[in-house]
Amino acid sequence: MNTEQILTPFKPIEGKFPCGPHAGKTSLTGNFHFKREIITRSGKKMCAFQIGSQNCICFDTLAEKIIQKPTAREGQELIVVGRHRDGEFIADWAYMK
Repeated sequence: MNTEQILTPFKPIEGKFPCGPHAGKTSLTGNFHFKREIITRSGKKMCAFQIGSQNCICFDTLAEKIIQKPTAREGQELIVVGRHRDGEFIADWAYMK
């Protein structure tokens, strides 16, 4: 395996939850890459990250948890559940694999 294969972000695996608490929501599975913490005017916590090649954002409690230890999660496989909006993925939940 060469370095280009390791460093090139791949397209995340996408799926739908048919039932349960996440019914109708989309899931993305891929390697986590923290981008930045974003300051909002309302004071809400917000952060930007990537799952594979997909840009994602999250708010509030999930953002706080991701911001706490981003380097510990870097490169690890993560499953996020949420929805697509304007080319970004809005994450509501996240699970470590």
